[in-house]
Order: sequence, then C-alpha cells, then structure tokens
Amino acid sequence: MTGIAIVIYLNQPDPQPRERDYVYVGNFYAFAIWIGTGATGVLDYIFEYLKRYSAIRRMVIFSGAGILAVVLPVNLILFNFNSHDRTGNYVPWDYSYNILQSCEKNAILFTNGDNDTFPLWYLQIVEGVRKDVNIVNLSLLNTDWYILQLKHGNPPVPITLPDEKIKGILPSLWQKKTLVLEVPPEIHNKFLAEIGDEKKIRKVTKPQKITFDVEPTIMGQALRVQDLMILNIVYGNRWRRPVYFAMTVADENKVGLKKYLRMDGLAFKLVSYPGERISPVRLRESLIKKFRYRGLNDPSVYYDIQTKDLLQNIRTAFLQLIYYYYTNKMKNETLEALNKLNEVLPEEVLPISNDELSIQIGQIYRELGQPQELRKRLDRILKKENVPSSNLIKYAMLYGYQLKDFSRAESILNDVIIKEPNNVQAYSELVLMYEREKKYEKSIDVLNKWLKINPEDKNCLLYTSDAAD
Repeated sequence: MTGIAIVIYLNQPDPQPRERDYVYVGNFYAFAIWIGTGATGVLDYIFEYLKRYSAIRRMVIFSGAGILAVVLPVNLILFNFNSHDRTGNYVPWDYSYNILQSCEKNAILFTNGDNDTFPLWYLQIVEGVRKDVNIVNLSLLNTDWYILQLKHGNPPVPITLPDEKIKGILPSLWQKKTLVLEVPPEIHNKFLAEIGDEKKIRKVTKPQKITFDVEPTIMGQALRVQDLMILNIVYGNRWRRPVYFAMTVADENKVGLKKYLRMDGLAFKLVSYPGERISPVRLRESLIKKFRYRGLNDPSVYYDIQTKDLLQNIRTAFLQLIYYYYTNKMKNETLEALNKLNEVLPEEVLPISNDELSIQIGQIYRELGQPQELRKRLDRILKKENVPSSNLIKYAMLYGYQLKDFSRAESILNDVIIKEPNNVQAYSELVLMYEREKKYEKSIDVLNKWLKINPEDKNCLLYTSDAAD
C-alpha cells in the first residue's frame, strides 16, 4: 500500500519539481522494521553459535549490537550529510525577503504556489517583515474560503464581489475578450517618472487606457476562479495600490497583462504603458541596495538543482539592468552592476547553464577594459567535456581576435583539425588567422594539408596559388 500501490494511485508525472520521498514514508518505516528484525536475527544467530563459549558470548553480543548501532547511522551520515546540510543556506529567507522588498508600500502581490508563498507568510507573520504587503496566492485563489479571508483581512484586498456570490464560486464560461482599464493621468505620469529616463517621459493631462486580451484558461471554454478574481482585484483596486506578480508566476496566469508588467526586482509591477521591461532606478535600488545574498558566493554551501534554478531569477534581473546600462552607453553603471553580480552570484559557485550567456558577460567586460573576465570564462568553458567543434572554433576566434592570444587560438583550431580532419571551417579560420598575422608560410602549410585530404578542391588550389604569389 505504501510502495507499489501508492505509485500506481498517485500516477506522478515526470519530472517532479522536487524529491517526493515523503510520499513513501510509510514504506520507509516498514523497511526500517525489517532492518531491525534482520539485525536482531543476526545477533540471535551469533548468540546461538556461541552457546558453547559462554565466557565470551555476552561480550560478543554487546559488541555486535554496539557496532550495528554505530555503523548504520554513521553510514547514513557519510552518504547523506553533504546534500542535507543547510549550514550557510539562507536562500528561503533571503529570496523571500527580496521578493517583498521588490514591492512598494501597501502593495498587492500575486504569488504562484506554496514554494514562493509559505516563506513570505513566515517572514510576515513570525518576523514582522513587510506586513503591509497583501500576498495573494493564485493556487488558493480558486477557493471561496480564501477569497473571503482576503476580502475581510487586515489590510483587506479590494474584492468587489458580495460574500453571497463568493461562497461556492465556480469557473465561468468565457470567450476571448479585449478588456479596457482606465488609468488616471496622475497615475500614468507617476509610472512614467519611475522609468528614470527624462527622454521617455511625456506627461499627459487626460485619462489613459490599457487594453489586454483575456483568453479562456479551461479547455478553451472557461476562466478559472483565480483568473476571475485577478480581474476583480485589478479593477476593484483602481490603481490605488501598487499591484505586482512574483517572477515565478507563469505567463498563462497573468490574464493577458504581461505586456504591462515591469521588472522592479523579483516581482513585476503592473503599469500603464507597454514596452519598458524595467525601471532602471527601481531595479538598481532593489538589486544593489535592498536585496540580501547571504552565502550565494560561498562554495562550501550545498545548493540542490532546484535552488540553483531559482537563483537564476536574480541573475536574470541583474542582466536586464546590465543590458539597459550597456545599450545606453552608461559605462560606470554597467561596471557597477556587473561587479555586483560577480560578487554576489559568482559563476564559479553558481554556474550559468548557457555558455553563450556567460561569454556575452565576458565580452561586455572586455569592452569595458577588463579582458581577463572574458578569458576566465572561456578557460572555464574549455575545461568541459564534449564541447562541440563549432563552439570550439568560435571560442578560438574570440581568443585570437578579441584577446589577441593567437597561440591559444591556433592550438584550439589545430586540435579540432586533428579530431576532424575534414572540418573545412577549422582550416578556413586557421588560414585567415595566419594571413591576418602575416604568417603566410603557415597559411600555405594548412592549405596544402587540406589538399592532401581533398585533392579535388579546385577553389583551394586557386587559393594556394594566390597565397604563393
């Protein structure tokens, strides 16, 4: 019942968001009883075997029991301690704190599920952090009791439905609709001012409107209760309080408002204009002044894969800010954000899964006068196994042309040629690099090497002739 049967009953999809060992805890208890029974059987066997040796029998039994009592837990500790040790791991506390600090005073914050809601509740209820923020859990927002709790809470969430309609609320039939929400001019002007770029601020004196498409979320025919309540809260709020969606909320849970969401940290703020992905002023304030990053640069702290994936959200926010500064040619600000990212989330401790992204960061560093950062990232990537040849050639070009390390580039290209003698791109890049360095004899040697393998390549014959001239 607690093993095979529950696997069939639960029919858990693969992959799961986390380990589900706790589902099978009854099975573990049963197995632990078997282990205890087996240990007792071993001791009984020894006891019977040593009946004729009464002088040492008691000593052997107690020694055996003592060894079993020590070896079993020690074995578990040796095998599991590293992955279960939470020393220095402040991610649940700090990440939740950072979400709350992303929000303005008296905000309404929509969260996705238990993982990004329960730690927020802990901070608010137990430690008294940012109790002014109303947390609205989208999973629970499908239940009437929770909606009533929000409506009559302190502070209350602006829900306009009467209690009688909330009780027993069900999904509603729905066809795709374009909804309109009016924005007072003073609110629109305030949102624009938060961008922090005077060139993009055009004050208005008349009410503005935002339009967004709301599509069915249940089998193309209906809206979930949570979607209906998001709309009710947004319309009932009438821009009186700031509204946010946590970064972990999926796009399909935003009722078409995605284009009006602006990144202010680990939460997106609902604003009255589309297109601006960030407020550099607010995002910088969150990332550099407010947020906490304890232990994220400590290689001795264990982080499982789910935690590492979650922390990429912080890196994403930093990269948005870096990209804004870089494209607007704000060198000092770009370096500040890059260095802060490197300080709190070093790639050596929390690697970037996308090598190209890591290299792009290195290239920005190089353009800002720190080529060693690009070299460091290239060197680290080249230590990986099974790097594709096309990538190796690209990295060789970066060594040769951006870092002026032609010997390193030459070595990489020659390694590719040894592994893949017919890789024409590797030959071509090596020839071009030799020509650029005016090492014509080496260039001809490479071309002749290619001709030995591909004697019918007439284009290469012409190229060789021109090089010889």
